[in-house]
Amino acid sequence: MLIILEGADGSGKTTLMKQLLEKGYMCKKLLRNEGSGKVMQVYNEGTRKDRLLVIDRSFISDMVYRCNDNKPREDVDAGDAIYILNNSKIVYCKTYSQYEDSMARGEDNITSKEDARQIAKTYDLFMTFFRKYTDVKIFEYDWHCQDADDVVNFIQEDC
Repeated sequence: MLIILEGADGSGKTTLMKQLLEKGYMCKKLLRNEGSGKVMQVYNEGTRKDRLLVIDRSFISDMVYRCNDNKPREDVDAGDAIYILNNSKIVYCKTYSQYEDSMARGEDNITSKEDARQIAKTYDLFMTFFRKYTDVKIFEYDWHCQDADDVVNFIQEDC
């Protein structure tokens, strides 16, 4: 199974991934511009029935950010996205302080508070769409009031 950590810059994805790695989960951070062939190789690795892979970001980030900056698509197409979702769970990292946290870390994908609000709204729309039109299970995670054990419990449900 593939566990996708998603959310805007500063929402706690990478920190959560490090915590899951410490708990023994196999984790991988997808790099931008790896090319869709390399990206699909990682997704296929994670959707194998005999393993569980946690990834930091996915095609969802590409869709959300490209909807907001109008840059060309970097990742998979819609058909591949549906295949991936059918074999995944999503941990949607979302917190009230994500803009401030991303600025403190020196992130450069978000350039203003308004951009951050728009990206958060777009993530919310995608998650609503996925909940209504796919069978993917989504867990909303806020590091201010939850911890990695809550995510582990979500991962282990129905496995």
